[in-house]
Amino acid sequence: MFIEYDKGKEHPTKQGWVLLGAYSVPEIHIVAGLLEANGIEHFIEGEAMGDALGLTVGPMGEKLLFVKAGDYDDAIRLVEGDEGDNS
Repeated sequence: MFIEYDKGKEHPTKQGWVLLGAYSVPEIHIVAGLLEANGIEHFIEGEAMGDALGLTVGPMGEKLLFVKAGDYDDAIRLVEGDEGDNS
């Protein structure tokens, strides 16, 4: 699900916001809902032409999800799951 590029990189114009990841349209709504349910502020950016054409995959269909820099570690743990031993 998670596309690995520029994770944690600061938004070019919105100071204090960092990239959580890039997702397809269906996936981003699931991830955004998870963040919302856990009180993590976020916003979504993406190519408007992809929306207009109904694309849901590939560079024009993917959406970028940003979170506040201070929430990044918590957001990563939620999205990627805890890798620790739960026994």
